[in-house]
Amino acid sequence: MADTVYIYALVDPRTDEVRYVGKTGNVVRRMTHHVWEAKRPTNHRTCWIAGLLCDGVRPRLLVLEEVPNNSWQDAERRHIAVFRQVGANLTNGTDGGDGCRGLSPEAQARIADANRGNSYALGHKHTRETRARISEALKNLSPEVKARVAASHAYKSPETRAKISATLKGSRGPVGCVRSPETRAKLSAIAKAQPKRTGWHHTPETCAKLAEGSRGNTNAMGHTASAEARKIMSAKSKAAWARRKQEHERGETA
Repeated sequence: MADTVYIYALVDPRTDEVRYVGKTGNVVRRMTHHVWEAKRPTNHRTCWIAGLLCDGVRPRLLVLEEVPNNSWQDAERRHIAVFRQVGANLTNGTDGGDGCRGLSPEAQARIADANRGNSYALGHKHTRETRARISEALKNLSPEVKARVAASHAYKSPETRAKISATLKGSRGPVGCVRSPETRAKLSAIAKAQPKRTGWHHTPETCAKLAEGSRGNTNAMGHTASAEARKIMSAKSKAAWARRKQEHERGETA
């Protein structure tokens, strides 16, 4: 990680006005990202840049200050405050320093309106390659990044934490979940509509794929559980089924 970062301003080339103040470690890459984000504008800054692109121009990036990486927050806040004091029409949604805190009620309302009903990522699944890259990136997070992530979660107000707690309270997902009669009826109707799988066999192609995937896997080959292990597994299985039966009976009487 670089020892210093840059506090920069985006300037409207049509009017020479400063419209945005930000921080970056690589000015070329950040400028490219600004233009890429404007292809799908979602906030004041990206809408402004999209307007520039429609006019055939791009914002100018002006480096304001080079600062130590551990103190850029104060520098960014200072520059934003100065430009606002002189009347600059900034597109920043916050006071700077973190990119998340300090949102005005108007900015919060705009974000809520933009996200309301947004199902862009609903049901989206990453590919195996993408999941591997994400996993590798998370494993290699620097201590500084981990500290910032922890601080961002610790910032949640008592009211926010109370709301999250109330939402999750009593919700354990499928484990121990007692579904309502309406939900069980819907699931039953869906299951009945599915084709029967009694006597169903894999196709030769699927059998070949399964055999290829299992070839060389000796994890459980020839393994015989001891008498003690079989007793433990049997007791756990019986207890689980008894627990499910009790929960089902409670749901029927509810």
